[in-house]
This record gives sequence, C-alpha cells and structure tokens, in this order.
Amino acid sequence: LLRAVPQILKKHPDAECILAGRVSDGLRAMVNAAPPQVKFPGFVPHEELPALYRSAAVVVVPSQWDNSPNVIYEAMACGVPVVASRVGGIPELVEDGVTGLLVPPRDVNALARAVGDLLDNTATRTNMSHRARERALSCFDVNLITRCTLDLYARALTLK
Repeated sequence: LLRAVPQILKKHPDAECILAGRVSDGLRAMVNAAPPQVKFPGFVPHEELPALYRSAAVVVVPSQWDNSPNVIYEAMACGVPVVASRVGGIPELVEDGVTGLLVPPRDVNALARAVGDLLDNTATRTNMSHRARERALSCFDVNLITRCTLDLYARALTLK
C-alpha cells in the first residue's frame, strides 16, 4: 500500500491514507518517509475501529498471504468496500466487483488502480458499500455462524 500511495495521490491529491496498527521495524523507514497524506495513528483500540472504518471511502488489505483477516469482516460490517489481495480465503469473503475489488498480491499498479477506481466512482463505491454491509450481516453475523456450527455438530453426532 505504501508503494501504491504515490500513484493514488497523483490522481487524488486530497486523499488520505490511514495506516492503523503496529508497524514492524522493517517498515518503519517507509512509514517515516511517506508523504504527509499518510497518517499513522498506531494501535487503535477495538472500540474506536468502527468510527475509523466509517470514515473511510475504502479499506485496503494488501496481504501477501492471509486466510480470514478480521479487518475485512469489520470493514464490510461498517459498510465499507474492500480492496484486497486475491490470496488465501480472502476471495471467499470479498466478492470481486460486488462488495469490493480483488487484486493480485504484490501488484502495486493493480492495487493503486483499484483504489483509484473506487475513489473515482461514487456510485460504484456506494453500491459496494451497501452490498458489503448486507453480506456481512447475512453471512458473517456471529449469531448466524454459531447456529450453523451447532447445527453442523448436531448433524455430525446423529451420523454416529
């Protein structure tokens, strides 16, 4: 994402990039050298995350490997479209072109283009926002998942 920021800012100079979370020592130099539009609040307490998500036009998850990042569930539940790498279980969470956009891992140009496309198109972004929230509520709700898991166990126990 840090490598994609200059391309995004060329087209969207007023855009801000907020990097929440801890930064490894290996990335510290890149964060310190980032343009002023990149904000780094560090660790954000869980109770403050929904407001941070809702303030975003798009949430970016450029993982090189990941199965089921919580940030995707949380962003979608807050009604924010996600741009993420097509790795691990992420394509099962983000419906490409419906609830967000998927890009190849490590493809800085594709990442910048996807973020830029959503920043350019308010109608598409709004539509994806609504669909992301609907998907989160209908597929990822903790009560629904609990019921499905209990049903699965009950069926498995009756097969013995």
